[in-house]
Amino acid sequence: MVVNLQNNEIQELPDFPSSPTLAEVLLGHNGLKSVQGISKSPGIATLQLRENQLSELPDEIARLPLKVLGTIRRRKT
Repeated sequence: MVVNLQNNEIQELPDFPSSPTLAEVLLGHNGLKSVQGISKSPGIATLQLRENQLSELPDEIARLPLKVLGTIRRRKT
């Protein structure tokens, strides 16, 4: 399953969905400052976080079976 939430001005993901079938998450071009809770979906292989306000990634990302991690470049404010 793919979730595409790009270009939506999302600033936080308070209740990230838990889904064993979620494989691709596209969160680029938002205003995210954190992706805490992303590991609730342990099957994520592609995570795109380009152009957000992230200053760091949570340690839990290391638990994901990532094959692709999108470039993490901060959006200019």
